Amino acid sequence: MAEKTPAIQTAEETRGAISKNIIALRTANHLTQAELAEKLSYSDKAISKWERGESLPEICVLKQISQMFDVTLDWLTTVHAPEKSAPPKKPKISRRAAITSLSVAGVWLMIMVAFTTAWLMGHVYWQLFVVALPLTCIALFVCNIIWGKLWYGAVISSFFWWTLLTSLFVVFLDSRMWMLFVLGVPLQLCTVFIFGILAKNDTKVKKTDKKGEDNT
Repeated sequence: MAEKTPAIQTAEETRGAISKNIIALRTANHLTQAELAEKLSYSDKAISKWERGESLPEICVLKQISQMFDVTLDWLTTVHAPEKSAPPKKPKISRRAAITSLSVAGVWLMIMVAFTTAWLMGHVYWQLFVVALPLTCIALFVCNIIWGKLWYGAVISSFFWWTLLTSLFVVFLDSRMWMLFVLGVPLQLCTVFIFGILAKNDTKVKKTDKKGEDNT
C-alpha cells in the first residue's frame, strides 16, 4: 500500500499557525505582549498584529522567537492538533545562565587552586579572594556582551572598577594607596557617560525598528 502523502500547508494556514503558536508560547511562559515586545525590541502593537494574524514577523524574528522559547522554526510555523498544541516547557535553567555560572565558577576554582597551592608551600595569600572579585566581573561582562542587557553591562563595569581598586589596595596594603579610590570617581563617571550614549543609540535603533513594523 502506498504511503499517504501529508497535505501541504497553505500560506494562510502557516500565517494562522504562527499567530496561534506565538500566543501559546507567550502564555505558556507567563509573558504579556508588552514583556515579549521588550525582549524582541518591538512594540506591543506589533506583537498584537502578529497574534491576530494581521502581519507576520520577519524570518530573523521568527528565528529569535524559536531560540527564546527553545522550539524549532518548524514547530513555530506548523499547524498542530489540539492535543499536540502545547509548546515544550522552557528549561528552568537556561543554557546562557549555565554558561555564565560555569564561567564564574571557573574563576573561583582558579583562585582556590592558587590559594591551596600557596598554602601547601607555607604561604597564606588571602588577598587572592579579593582579586577574584574583579576577575568575576570580567567573566560576567564577557557573557553579558554576548547575550545580556545594556544596563547589566553598566552595573558590572561599575563593580569592576571599584573591586579592581580595592584589590590593588589590599594587595599592596599601603596606607598611601587610598588615593587609588579617588580614581574611581572619574572611572565611574566615564562608565555612566559611555553607557548613556550606548543606551541612547540603542533606543533610537529600537524606535526605528518599531516604526517600520507598525507601518507594515
